[in-house]
Amino acid sequence: MAVFTQNLQNGAMLIYATAAISPMFYFSLVRTRTERDFPSRLSHIVFGLLIFMVCTALFGVQQSGVKIDPNFVLPSSIIIYLAAIFMIFIATVYRNWRDTSDEFIKAAENQPRVAENDFVQRALSHRP
Repeated sequence: MAVFTQNLQNGAMLIYATAAISPMFYFSLVRTRTERDFPSRLSHIVFGLLIFMVCTALFGVQQSGVKIDPNFVLPSSIIIYLAAIFMIFIATVYRNWRDTSDEFIKAAENQPRVAENDFVQRALSHRP
């Protein structure tokens, strides 16, 4: 456990946070053939760049040999990592919403109704 804690205090979570937000840039910058646009595209990009710059600066300063308080690096890196995970979750939800066609959504909404009607029809056909 001590090795794990030491690894986190050395800034590993900062690298994980920058890796976690990288797909978000692809989701928000690539346009698709659907008419839906990625909501709050600019705010996602700005927040992602902010996380990237802060993580890069903290990790670079820490790896250069400058002593930074480990009681600052560990909690802040965990907070930044959790923010990055939350942000990529929201970006993934937006991407799934944007890339899903309206026909697929209508079919998924009607599937329980069709199955119910089919069941009722089969049950009525078996009645004497």
